[in-house]
Amino acid sequence: MKTNINKLITYANERDLLNKRDNAYMYNQLCYLLKKEVTEAYQVTPCDIHIDDLLDQLASDYQQFETQTEKELFKSKIIGTVIERPSNIENRFYDFYNIDSKLATGFFYKFSSDVNYVKEREVAKNIEYKVDSEYGEIDITINLSKPEKSTKEIEMLKKAASSNWPLCFLCKEQEGLYGSLKNPDRSNHRIIGLELNNKEWFLQYSPFSYFNEHSIVLSNAHEDMKIDRNTFSNLIEFIKLFPHYMIGSNADIPIVGGSMLTHDHYQTGNYEFGLFKTKSTLEKIVDGVELHSVVWPLHTVKLVSNDTEKLLDMADTVLSKWLSYEDRDNNIVNFTTVKHNTITPIVRCVDGIFEMYLILRNNLTTEDHPTGLYHVDKSRHHIKQENIGLIEAMGLAVLPARLKTELETIASNDTLPADLIHHHSLFEALEVAKPADRKQYLYELVGSIFVECLEDCGVFKYDERKYIEFIRNINE
Repeated sequence: MKTNINKLITYANERDLLNKRDNAYMYNQLCYLLKKEVTEAYQVTPCDIHIDDLLDQLASDYQQFETQTEKELFKSKIIGTVIERPSNIENRFYDFYNIDSKLATGFFYKFSSDVNYVKEREVAKNIEYKVDSEYGEIDITINLSKPEKSTKEIEMLKKAASSNWPLCFLCKEQEGLYGSLKNPDRSNHRIIGLELNNKEWFLQYSPFSYFNEHSIVLSNAHEDMKIDRNTFSNLIEFIKLFPHYMIGSNADIPIVGGSMLTHDHYQTGNYEFGLFKTKSTLEKIVDGVELHSVVWPLHTVKLVSNDTEKLLDMADTVLSKWLSYEDRDNNIVNFTTVKHNTITPIVRCVDGIFEMYLILRNNLTTEDHPTGLYHVDKSRHHIKQENIGLIEAMGLAVLPARLKTELETIASNDTLPADLIHHHSLFEALEVAKPADRKQYLYELVGSIFVECLEDCGVFKYDERKYIEFIRNINE
């Protein structure tokens, strides 16, 4: 084990996670943590394996854990012992920021990866490809990165004592938390403080990234998601700080929002989604702000301006217009006992010009569509039945891991297995097409179906003409 401790310290030195001045101190601390008697000094030992494998060996040498989750918690504790305190990491971040914002995010992303918080190797297991559509290229991901809990872990989870602290997985109090079966490991977790409109926010990277430098901007306060003028202002202020990133917010109501509505947060990163690359048409200009319609399955109002105050005013106008918009003849109902209309907003900056994408959403349910009239249709639930949130609304599918095995099974069988009857439409299409590469054909077909999933969520799908009419009537 001591050889592995030496490797970890050398690894930390080489990646600027640990100052060499602290090597002897850290060696003694790690020996104590891992219950090894100190009988010799630290010796430089090259780290010749991946950090996750090294931590795995150190944890296994320490003890045999009942579950993989418990082992992962301890692995994070080991590397968390080595790295600096949050204030030091934050100071280093801003030292880089004072030179260039790209240097700052580059430093912090590399740090998050080096300490095994960003699970790059796990993310690399995902199946990723693109499909062509009338809206341009759409990104498809079959998500294989997040580990599934074993049966034993699920049983232990049922018996685990409940805790109301921290209030959720996004609270700033997660930083450095050891974790549990219910709470993810956060010993190696560090966040960076930000100020947006005179309020405290934090930046962190996502452990299981869906796109390049996928990160979360989270509120200091544990407050519900809310889309309003202040939201638009926060997004703009963030892009002023980090113009090389995009940033967006999930909607603030169920079905059309994300999985976490109880803590206000945004998602950001360095990626050009399909929404940004598709065609758009200028419909009108109001006070120097361009309003565009967009060739996209989810009806979107694109605003363009170099004046962020005017952009903010127009975004607020669009939101107000949409919140009160109703067309019962075409199944758009803005309120029953709760509100149904809201917006998924995204902001980015291109060559000094700000672009804001306001995706119009509605979460009305009916007897025929109990999961949502503007949600994925039941006929496509075999591919995707979860919410179409921010990332997917921008054109990046996150599909369930089960699809990998299911598609491989369908491709390699002459008859459809009984347990895959929910994929009968895929199998029938395969039999008709008789492609040379059955598996590739299925992947492309799944991509096409995902585009249809997005179309299901379009709020003007019952009368497309009303989409252009809505934009042209804004501010009138």
